[in-house]
Amino acid sequence: MQYSSDKTKTLVETAIYRVLKTHNFVLLALNRTVLRGIRLWQTRTVFVRIRDR
Repeated sequence: MQYSSDKTKTLVETAIYRVLKTHNFVLLALNRTVLRGIRLWQTRTVFVRIRDR
């Protein structure tokens, strides 16, 4: 019985690890996209300011 509970625990830990890994990857991708969007918006704002002078 001990063996099977250990096996289940390992399976659960592996599953959690995989979920966290993909979750982190998704968060990183989202952060990159958001940062890129902010940078684009900042440069666009700067260009508009220069043009309006």
